Amino acid sequence: ATVAVSAPTTVTANFGAPAAVNHTITTSPAGLQVTVDSVTKTAPATASWAPATIHTLTVPSPQNNTAGDTRYTFTSWSPAVGATLNAPSMPTTYTASFSTAYRVSIVFVGNCGVTANIGTTFPVFVNAGTAVTASFLANSGSFFQGVTVNGVPASSNLVSIASLNAPVTMTATCAADPLPNLNFGGANWGYGTGTNFQIVGGIGNNGATYNDVKITQVVWTSAAAGGTTPAITNTTVLPIVLGNRASGTVSPPITLTSNMPVAVTGFQVCVSGTAVSTISGVTVNWTDTQNCSHVFPK
Repeated sequence: ATVAVSAPTTVTANFGAPAAVNHTITTSPAGLQVTVDSVTKTAPATASWAPATIHTLTVPSPQNNTAGDTRYTFTSWSPAVGATLNAPSMPTTYTASFSTAYRVSIVFVGNCGVTANIGTTFPVFVNAGTAVTASFLANSGSFFQGVTVNGVPASSNLVSIASLNAPVTMTATCAADPLPNLNFGGANWGYGTGTNFQIVGGIGNNGATYNDVKITQVVWTSAAAGGTTPAITNTTVLPIVLGNRASGTVSPPITLTSNMPVAVTGFQVCVSGTAVSTISGVTVNWTDTQNCSHVFPK
């Protein structure tokens, strides 16, 4: 300003507030949450700050997407942002970078188990690009039927993902081993003379899918002659390994012989043992309750 002075003069210069500068706050990946001066917004957000004023710029971390199957964890600001920010005089873009992790879920239908490199508690979040391997198995007494990955059947019980790039749900299905339904004896129960009796018969599988069957115990309970007590229990340990019983009965016949201490009028028999499933290879304990309910007269 040029002032012509012809008398004592006071010249006053008046200044307004500094002009605000617009700054942009973004995220990578885009569209995540940022907090500008304690107000949370969805990026990209705009902040109008006067130069050299003090502000705060933060982000919530971690953040999940709406479906809850993707998680974002803050890693860094570019350019760097400290606890407080001295606003620059030139428009600036601040970008918050996040790492991405995807949810890996494992669902068991039946008595299944898993060994994996991604932990033992599911669901779990795994960083994008990570290799994921899960090997499924059937727990004792069950057999593995298959696994799907996001609904698509896997070729085996081993699921291997070289680089995780999306949420994954693995559903493993296991079914209980069918117990052998053995049919021991039937019409071939018989007595010798006196206190001696003999059971001659075969063992049929009644459609159970087992091959190696071992009879470990035969128990029979008999009433003394005339129906008087005491009842008599005779336990015979009988280790017999039977071959493949795809159908029908096993030959040669099996003979059980017992000498009762007194004459009896009737008896009932229970047979128990172990069997190996041809499906799972699991050994199960079985008891043939079919004949336990039958009382056979002398």
